[in-house]
Amino acid sequence: RAVLTPSKHSANFLIDAGVPPEKVKVVPNGVDLGVFTPEGDRLLAAPGMFRFLFVGGLIRRKGIDLLYEAWRRAFTADEPVRLVLKAQGVDTFYRDSTERPPHDMSSVQLLDSDDLMPEQMAKLYRSCAVLVLPSRGEAFGLPVLEAMACGVPVIIPQGGPFDEYVPAGAGLRVPLDAENLAKALRWCFLNRDRLRTMGLVGGEAAEQYDWSAIAARYASVIKEVCA
Repeated sequence: RAVLTPSKHSANFLIDAGVPPEKVKVVPNGVDLGVFTPEGDRLLAAPGMFRFLFVGGLIRRKGIDLLYEAWRRAFTADEPVRLVLKAQGVDTFYRDSTERPPHDMSSVQLLDSDDLMPEQMAKLYRSCAVLVLPSRGEAFGLPVLEAMACGVPVIIPQGGPFDEYVPAGAGLRVPLDAENLAKALRWCFLNRDRLRTMGLVGGEAAEQYDWSAIAARYASVIKEVCA
């Protein structure tokens, strides 16, 4: 009767693939604002360390190859920075396409367990200064919304579904190449005084996507389809 998808961006792909437009319903993803908040405990502790966070599969669709290359260009080994990789599906659904960090990238911290609960993920977001997701293809990009709800600025690609829910002041939009991504990483490291304002902008935008409101939209669409 209908196909539900979380963004207009992904809806266009469905329509281009032959799904009748009247059957495509857009309802965005949501976030639990009672869990994903700027205030609360942190999962990682290391005073003085500036952390970037990546959440997702370590696969090319997510741009992990670009991130590795950009990281090499942006930072030297003696700088107080860490790239925290919260990997997903390493031993399951991304088992055959996972690209683990190169052995010589000593400033990378890999978390490859899929067992973190939402409360632990919120603590992880709050442990990091910036979320970076240089993805080549997303239907929505839920980690971006979760990071925003935790007051964490984001580095995201230009275009795609992010334009639908990430305001301009919530982070940096970059072309998908290693050079521009490296510049964005470096800028955040050198302009950390600007990040708090970005986090506030993102947090305010995330308030519109509380799961209670999103659930009501799902219920409305389902009621319409069933009728």
